[in-house]
Amino acid sequence: MAQSKKAQITLSIPTIDDVTATVDKLREDVEDMGRRAADLLPEAGRKRLDDLLDDVSKRVDGVRGGVEDAIGDIRGTVDDRVAVIRKDVAARRKKTVTTLERETRKQVEKLFKRIQLPVRSDLDTVKRRLTSLERKLDQLVKEHQEAA
Repeated sequence: MAQSKKAQITLSIPTIDDVTATVDKLREDVEDMGRRAADLLPEAGRKRLDDLLDDVSKRVDGVRGGVEDAIGDIRGTVDDRVAVIRKDVAARRKKTVTTLERETRKQVEKLFKRIQLPVRSDLDTVKRRLTSLERKLDQLVKEHQEAA
């Protein structure tokens, strides 16, 4: 039985280094074309070409700055969202673990009661009774010593 193959589309966001390299390459290409064109032009045309190249260079720098700012903003936004998600996951994990521990403790106590083993509440009751008996015994010893 033949299975259909799904086309996989891979999207990649260029890094700032990739964008910078592309802009630098474009600048070099434009400057190279400008030099070659300048050799073919008379002096007045060269002046206009130099002005045009300066203008293009300034615009490229402006675009580069805008791209760097946008990427910085995106990184900041992503970092903020990651921090919020991490906090949320940590809080949920803590809540889940607490709930799980509480439920496990209840189930263990039920099991111990079924097999007639003492549970924490039984031990707490015995402890309170022993403390009460110790106080009564201390009081009786004290009364006996005062009477003698």
